[in-house]
Amino acid sequence: MNTATLSLGTATSPTQTPIVNPQAAAAPAPTILVNIADQIGTITLNQPAKRNALSRAMVAPTLSALAEFQKASVRAVILRAAPDVKVFSAGHDIGELPLGEDPLPYNDPLEILLRAIKRYPAPVIAMVHGSVWGGATD
Repeated sequence: MNTATLSLGTATSPTQTPIVNPQAAAAPAPTILVNIADQIGTITLNQPAKRNALSRAMVAPTLSALAEFQKASVRAVILRAAPDVKVFSAGHDIGELPLGEDPLPYNDPLEILLRAIKRYPAPVIAMVHGSVWGGATD
């Protein structure tokens, strides 16, 4: 396990020990998990604390995964959440919604993702379990 050592302030005596914070060195969890097995690509939404809200941080790697799947001639894509979550996706990350604009503009990350899924040259299957809200229903 990687740990980082943080010391707060300036040591005033040789007996003062630094504070160790193991979370400081931990990399943030990826927003999605990607797997290819038997020509089936799986994208697992991996932000349960945010109810898998479709943020820019989640959309960008999802678009990259779809592009990689296409290069690898993946014959089907499964879009899912982890099996133990109560919400498949809360839809668009409301913290990133444009103020006063509805519908979303053409260049909104969620709109770009929806078009990429529609254009994917093989079936894209939403393996939904739990509730689905907002833009995730598209």
